[in-house]
Amino acid sequence: MTTMTMTAPKIKRAMVNVGLGDRANEFLSILDEMELDRRLAISMAQADRGEFVPMEELMRELDEEFAEGYYGQI
Repeated sequence: MTTMTMTAPKIKRAMVNVGLGDRANEFLSILDEMELDRRLAISMAQADRGEFVPMEELMRELDEEFAEGYYGQI
């Protein structure tokens, strides 16, 4: 989505230039939804292949990082 944030002004400007400026936000919303669907499909495929970290392991790692002060550092 970072790419979208960087390119959104350019897309809006281009749509204004071709007379579709009033539809730019709708177009950007559709692109965002498409990207979310793409990422979900990738995540689901990874989960189907067993490429995931169990929730217990993830929570243990986060607890350890918090305990060590990892998230308090700037």
